[in-house]
Amino acid sequence: MNLFATFDEALIRSQADEFLSKMGISGKPFINCLHTAADHGRNQMVFTLALEGGLNFAMKSDFVPGQQWIEKEFNLLKDLEAHFSRDEKFGVIAPVYLGRDRSFHVTAFTDGPTASDVLHSPKTPQQARQVFRRAGGWLDRLHRFTTPEPQNIWTNWIFDEIQNLQVSGDPRAEETIYRPYLSALRQDAEQFQEHPCERVFSHADFHGRNLILANGKTVGLDLAYAHEKPALYDVVDFLMEDLRLPGAAHQIGPGGIRTESWDYFFKLYRHPIPAPLMNFHLRAALLIRLLKITKTNYANSAYKKAQFHTILHRMECAFSLPLG
Repeated sequence: MNLFATFDEALIRSQADEFLSKMGISGKPFINCLHTAADHGRNQMVFTLALEGGLNFAMKSDFVPGQQWIEKEFNLLKDLEAHFSRDEKFGVIAPVYLGRDRSFHVTAFTDGPTASDVLHSPKTPQQARQVFRRAGGWLDRLHRFTTPEPQNIWTNWIFDEIQNLQVSGDPRAEETIYRPYLSALRQDAEQFQEHPCERVFSHADFHGRNLILANGKTVGLDLAYAHEKPALYDVVDFLMEDLRLPGAAHQIGPGGIRTESWDYFFKLYRHPIPAPLMNFHLRAALLIRLLKITKTNYANSAYKKAQFHTILHRMECAFSLPLG
């Protein structure tokens, strides 16, 4: 919950009133800001609307006029709700109302911790394993929303992004630290250029905060960026959640992910992605994350400092192993 968020309270109240009036719901909701979008080009907030009797909704509002994010996501949620309806264990947040001016939508409120919440402090190792199992199952079903199509992978973008971070990102990692890993990535990239990988309907922002682990059901949310792309990118994004967990060297696989997290994810995720191709992209993701930690981040944030050393440890373990 974002207790210190600033927003146009009159506007948000008017949107909530429009929704309640249209739905014939009486009462004045208690409104809290749940989330503020930090992505470049998006000025959105998510609010909870809590009414007496335990009736709760989530309202996403876009403060940039003329944007189509809200309507696009609402219509997609309606289609995905039908797609997931065949499975009681997986779903998406249920769409309820689209604002008249298309600047906000309301969904049912799904109570439960996010995958990131659970992985931050799992009660048992088995609870952490089940997060990856449930995430793999949910993503497998999302990736079947449309028929997979053949596509080839290109690796050039990885090195373009790394170069940009080297030049303008002020990374904390010294070049002597990451140069051997970058060299190994460049060498491995040659075998994966134009490698086939299915293009599927993808979440495109599939991290642990966008997956709610409700009682008996795994629910996906925030599908504003969803589009068709190679399947492995969603998988890489979620497997990076494994960095939240401690991992000794013998537990880490060639992609820098603990082998049990990998194994549990792929229990229910069954789209064909070759392990070497996946491990290459996981290694690239680790290096990019390392370079995104700036000197200022490292100096001023205990969290970023710990993350820096976690990533370095995972990279040391991963690059010492064959790709698979």
